[in-house]
Amino acid sequence: MKFTIRKRMALWYTVSIVLTLCAFFGFAVLSLTPAIIQNIRRLIEAQSTRIASGLRYRDGGSLVLAEKRDIRNDVYYSVYDMKGTILLENHELDWLDSLHNPAGEVQQLVRGEESWIVLDRLDTVEGLGPVRLRLTMPVTSAKEAAMQLLRLFILILPLGGVIAIISGLLSAKNSLAPVDRITNTAREISRGDLSKRLNFPESADEVGRLAATFDTMLASLEEAFKREQQFTSDVSHELRTPLAVMLAHADEAIHTHNATREQYREALDEIYAKARDMQVMISQMLTLARMFEGSRSIEMTDLDLGEILEDIAGEIRPKADERHITIEVDAAPPLPIRGDLMLITRLLIILTDNAIQYGKDGGRIILSARREKNRTILTVEDNGQGIDEADLPRIFDRFYRADTARSSGKNSGLGLTLAEQIVKLHGGTIGAESTKSEGSIFRIVFL
Repeated sequence: MKFTIRKRMALWYTVSIVLTLCAFFGFAVLSLTPAIIQNIRRLIEAQSTRIASGLRYRDGGSLVLAEKRDIRNDVYYSVYDMKGTILLENHELDWLDSLHNPAGEVQQLVRGEESWIVLDRLDTVEGLGPVRLRLTMPVTSAKEAAMQLLRLFILILPLGGVIAIISGLLSAKNSLAPVDRITNTAREISRGDLSKRLNFPESADEVGRLAATFDTMLASLEEAFKREQQFTSDVSHELRTPLAVMLAHADEAIHTHNATREQYREALDEIYAKARDMQVMISQMLTLARMFEGSRSIEMTDLDLGEILEDIAGEIRPKADERHITIEVDAAPPLPIRGDLMLITRLLIILTDNAIQYGKDGGRIILSARREKNRTILTVEDNGQGIDEADLPRIFDRFYRADTARSSGKNSGLGLTLAEQIVKLHGGTIGAESTKSEGSIFRIVFL
């Protein structure tokens, strides 16, 4: 027989209840007898006081108990003189006469199947002198009470077991209902519906936290799946064009009769250029994929942003000089940041390459950085083509190229996406401002 979690929970619940009942009744039975005996001891001591106060010695030489109204019927008493002669008694328990019991002590005796409490005390009766008063009382009531409790337990235990089983099953069902809901949701998701959510009410218990974590995981999975779909679609679209161009040039070179050496050379140059573009694009795609997966580790070190800007300006100046673009650096060190030198350098190269590519001949690029409170703010500014207002919100999307600003086709559409991810990895923010035909400003804030 296979035990489900629900059955195991019900079984443990039932066993726990039954063991609790056994422990309770066992404790009650064990503690009841001593409690009753202790109560009998107090009772017999009170009875001895009443009997002692009611003893009277008459002139005829007899000892009587003047007041019997408050004396219990199950209390046996004997009165002896100091020589051991019986003066008064209300029983025929011969074994009591020979019992040795020091005055003032209470002892428990067992005679056959009976258990007795015996008390001896010394008192003085007016007209007679000192006497010994002995009281005894059976404790069968304690045993009877314990047996009654045991019989009650025997009757209650099966009923308690049935109630425990029913309660255990209901409790397990209610406790596992959220788990069933999670299971059903997971089953629907396995069919491809990643939009499903548990939407449990906010709760601090374990199931509530599990449901919240499950919904968060589903949201992440759905987002990752959408990114993957979009990424696959974009890659297919972006690679289709250069591949088509390469195939067209190769086909023309192969099937053109009497093609000249220059025509072959031209076809190879076009194929080589497209292959280089594809190589850059694939490299950027791999870098982005690693960043999204979190597998790209970064080596955070203390950097001076001013020094990095000077190095970048020197590196890109020859390329800018080809179009007579002036590079200006406005960064007074020290400008400390924590970052990965390779990634920060790549970020700046992406932004400056864009500024050169979409700048105007004879224009300028300003690389500036400043310290503001606890933040370091970096800006890359150009006075080139600018970006249309309608395109500005989407410039960080993968493979997005504005129709006018990026009509040259030399850009893969991944550079700014990569730049944004680099900034996010460093806990910063990036934004852009632009006016058509006047230029653009990219602003990065490092916290």
